[in-house]
Amino acid sequence: MNIFPVCTFCESSNEIINHIILILNNYLFNKKKAPINTYDTIAKATKYALLIAKKDAGIKHTINLKWEPPLLGHYKHNIDGSSLGSPGIGSIGGVISNNRDDWILDFLKGIPNSTYTLTKLLALMQGLKIAKDNNLIPLDISTHSIEIINFIINDHESYRSIIRECGSLMQLLGDKLSYTYREQNKVADLLAKEGAKKQLFDHTRILQVPPMFANEAVWADILGTTFIR
Repeated sequence: MNIFPVCTFCESSNEIINHIILILNNYLFNKKKAPINTYDTIAKATKYALLIAKKDAGIKHTINLKWEPPLLGHYKHNIDGSSLGSPGIGSIGGVISNNRDDWILDFLKGIPNSTYTLTKLLALMQGLKIAKDNNLIPLDISTHSIEIINFIINDHESYRSIIRECGSLMQLLGDKLSYTYREQNKVADLLAKEGAKKQLFDHTRILQVPPMFANEAVWADILGTTFIR
């Protein structure tokens, strides 16, 4: 059951607020507890934040961003997908690091004909498969695509088979999927773009050391370089 009982991902921030108030009233005054779904809660909170941000479009806010390492004993997997047109030549990429930002491995692959959304989903699926094959668990996966997080939570008919496979792998591995800003995902972005640039369509390339074209971004992550957004 969703935390919001009326809508499943409403487009109105006022409606979301009304649902929050309704749940609080039921809990505080009527002693009715609504089951809380963690993924659903995060997704709706993210949606609400974006809606509020649109209202404050005239006000400039700056935030400091840097790559965030995973918890001790966890692995961090930053993923991304790129598409030169939609449809067009696409590619996927990802990098797995530990809490000390030691480079574990990365992957990249070109896709002859894809769309922006499909590349993001394929990057997630490929990253999960690689983590499973290399026993890299528990795994914290980061993407800057809110759309993909929404699909994993709420499903989408056009991509159902991929979404279900990703869901099964996440359930098996106990993985966590979260949103990250583009500035915190630079290495994965470079890997994905390289796959399309080199047209590496034959198979997934897995590298054990950072490639030269990503060195600057890799060191920025290691040194904790802060970017202003």
